[in-house]
Amino acid sequence: MGLSEARPLVRIVGGGVAGIASAIAHLELGYRVEVLEARDRLGGRAWSKDGVDNATHVILGCYDAFRRVLRALETEGRFFVPKGLRLTWLDEDGVVHRLEAAARFGPLGMLAGILRLHTVPWSTRLGLLRAGRLAMRGGATAGEDVTQWLAREGVAPRVRSLLFEPLCRAIMNQEPEHASAELFAATLRIAFTSGARGLAMWVPAAAWQDILGDAAARYFNEHSVRVNLRARAKRIEVDGSRVALRMADGRRLDDHDRLVLAVPWHVAAALDADSDLVVEAPRLRGVPMLGLHVDLDADDLPCEDAVIAFENGQPFHFICRRPHPDGSLQTSVPACLVAGAAYPLDGLRQSQIVELGLAQLARFTRRKRPFAERTRRTARVVRESNATLDHACKGLERPRPGPTLHPSLWLAGDWTDVGLPSTLEGAARSGFVALER
Repeated sequence: MGLSEARPLVRIVGGGVAGIASAIAHLELGYRVEVLEARDRLGGRAWSKDGVDNATHVILGCYDAFRRVLRALETEGRFFVPKGLRLTWLDEDGVVHRLEAAARFGPLGMLAGILRLHTVPWSTRLGLLRAGRLAMRGGATAGEDVTQWLAREGVAPRVRSLLFEPLCRAIMNQEPEHASAELFAATLRIAFTSGARGLAMWVPAAAWQDILGDAAARYFNEHSVRVNLRARAKRIEVDGSRVALRMADGRRLDDHDRLVLAVPWHVAAALDADSDLVVEAPRLRGVPMLGLHVDLDADDLPCEDAVIAFENGQPFHFICRRPHPDGSLQTSVPACLVAGAAYPLDGLRQSQIVELGLAQLARFTRRKRPFAERTRRTARVVRESNATLDHACKGLERPRPGPTLHPSLWLAGDWTDVGLPSTLEGAARSGFVALER
């Protein structure tokens, strides 16, 4: 047996963010790594087809674990990275509100940014200052939703609609009345205590397939990771201290020292249907996300920001445009209207969703003339039915399992118990648990 074969083997089921992070971690630990992915691509639920993302996924500067993945894949530079916090809202009167805080000034930058927010009254600005202290302090309790937490803390409605509600939809992919305040507050505390750098929104300047999937394929090739695409697992089989993997083609794989299930909860539940190791997974639920991609001209929007939140907007919450890494935007550039927790759009035809999106955009921009027919022709709707985990699952003693279930079976995924909601950061952090243990 050669030296390379003498190293322990980890077999990772799933080639998304959690699987990629787990592979990176096990390489650092000296394992041989094999990745099995049921689809014909890597990257998981942040994917692209023909350069069009399934939805716009932005990250925060405080997402250290996910940025660690990006550095390993050498794609951290494929984002527009603002110099600090930059939040932009559009209200139904067509007024643009923008809060900017330079990272170099630390906490004083946030203070200065709020004081310069001249489009809202002083009472709202003071409320935003208090909201910043609340975000750093936390204090949400288990079982409490975000709406209940903010009401208990006496947060004014306008402060909720400007700050907490857009951040809740962006981070949690849920409406505040359904989102876990405990997990939301945990994320806010990480972001706000890291200052304007941590709150800066990193906007992808390339397609997600380039940032994750294709980059991971190159990384795995360079590090001698064996990757099997279109390799569909059927179930896990427990045999004493070992856990084998039965594939859909009938093969039984049992030569690994560790098996990592880096798959969504519903896939883990199906793989574990016989052994009851992942007992919580069958009762978890997903939350949908929908992206409406349209080509817009520069004058279709009142500002050039890459991410704009519709204040109290429904059914779409954000409009995003893909910038260059230097932040510049093209004269005509594809845009994406994003609907988180997109239940209101279930069952609608694409043409109906397009009209709803364009009508909302026209309402918020005070547009009088109809959109060009070209805009409608370029429209494309992409749905992700299980984009994130529903953290409001009731009646579960432990709704999210930990990383280790069995001596040779580990879990990784944004649905595992990493202390964060179902985010790219949570997925990456779950994969790096192997290094911590």
